[in-house]
Amino acid sequence: MGFVRTIRQPARTGAKAYVEWYPHHEVIAAWFPDAWPPEGAYVVATGRLSHGAHHEETVFYVDRGELRITPNYAPEAYERRRRLRPDAIDSNG
Repeated sequence: MGFVRTIRQPARTGAKAYVEWYPHHEVIAAWFPDAWPPEGAYVVATGRLSHGAHHEETVFYVDRGELRITPNYAPEAYERRRRLRPDAIDSNG
């Protein structure tokens, strides 16, 4: 899972962003083909690390169709719901 810190380059074919990847909090560039996650979103993706072709940096290339984007308010909303209605959250979260 990662947190989109900044969008480096929006393009017609996707977006390049700097993502803080958990659990190590390392910020690595990521290329999202056919996807444009907003700054502040949480992302879950599969892909591969490789050398970026243009900027001499390591890039995580997200697999097409293997991306989930969660709004930045989702963790806070989950915690608020858990506090207000603990019985509404099942054991799977």
